[in-house]
Amino acid sequence: MEPQLPMEPVVDTESDRRTKVVYGETFARYDRRLFLEFLRPLERRLEVNGISTAVFRGQRCLDAGCGGGRGTVLMARAGADKVIAFDLSEQNIETTTRNAALFDLDNVETVCGSLLDLPYPDETFDVVWCNGVVHHTVKPDRAMQEITRVLRVGGRLWLYLYGSGGIYWFMVDALREWLADIDMHECMSTLARLGTPTDRIAEFMDDWYVPHLKRYVNEDVVARLRELGFTATPRPLEGGMTYDTSVRRADVQQRGWMGEGDLRYWVAKSSVAVGRDEHPLPDVDGTGSAYTDVPEVHAFRAHFEALTRASAQFARRHPKQNHMSRISIAAQLQTWLRDSFSGPEPFSGHAFAEQIAHHVAAFETRVLERD
Repeated sequence: MEPQLPMEPVVDTESDRRTKVVYGETFARYDRRLFLEFLRPLERRLEVNGISTAVFRGQRCLDAGCGGGRGTVLMARAGADKVIAFDLSEQNIETTTRNAALFDLDNVETVCGSLLDLPYPDETFDVVWCNGVVHHTVKPDRAMQEITRVLRVGGRLWLYLYGSGGIYWFMVDALREWLADIDMHECMSTLARLGTPTDRIAEFMDDWYVPHLKRYVNEDVVARLRELGFTATPRPLEGGMTYDTSVRRADVQQRGWMGEGDLRYWVAKSSVAVGRDEHPLPDVDGTGSAYTDVPEVHAFRAHFEALTRASAQFARRHPKQNHMSRISIAAQLQTWLRDSFSGPEPFSGHAFAEQIAHHVAAFETRVLERD
């Protein structure tokens, strides 16, 4: 099971190189235990949405943007005839090869290349698995066309796209701006020195440093899926993990805080696209769909601006501690928010505002300290 590299090199842009670092260097850190823990949410989402892993048995499958190989191992273990694990990152190809070997899987082939130019004939695959990848490409609609093209009529697509809006993405955008002057390798090594768990490092690097981070509304995705020849009435899956924003949106009191929610689809390709491009995936200001958050989410702009001002004052007083302090606080804030989503209680905007205020006050106190 030797990794295959493209016959001709894909154009290696700066954004491609950054994407390879973000995902390649983080997924490579996962050991068998962490990998199995990382796999469980996928199994759970299939289970609670009534999708049996038997759907992969005997099928020719493409893991389009395989990362560390979660989807690949899931489908291969379920009895797929063949799984092609395809990814932009050479390091991810090596990691997926290693992870497939951990489970003694002989039905996996790994291939390196760009999702924007898949090296397969039309209708090659029975199943295409594309989990959280399209929104990180420089041309998401081109990626959608390609994964559709190589899927046979009657085949099934698992598609996960980030949904627009909500407090989580509002926070991520604020942290991306706050940390923009810190090199990604410095950030990764600092997180490791701070004792951050491996899976959390991967999550943080994914959100803070990936070059393209687009989000969509269901209406835009459904219009494009229909146009590309998928089921007439595709719907996002509602079941999932407790922390999935699609699940938390079921509580009307949390809906505004969760934005559009995670957009996951399990859809059948019912026909070949006829060349219509009336509803391509939008890319408003490079962010995906147009979206306006509720006022409660927008109110957090003032909280993050206060944090930025306080950290700037601290940086002037304690320049050597500046980067580590910001990285540490960003990690604490994102961990708090993610943990609050994972628990049984509804999200509390007041409690999150208190968390930010605590760090603002800590910065202000430390500004007054003597060197």
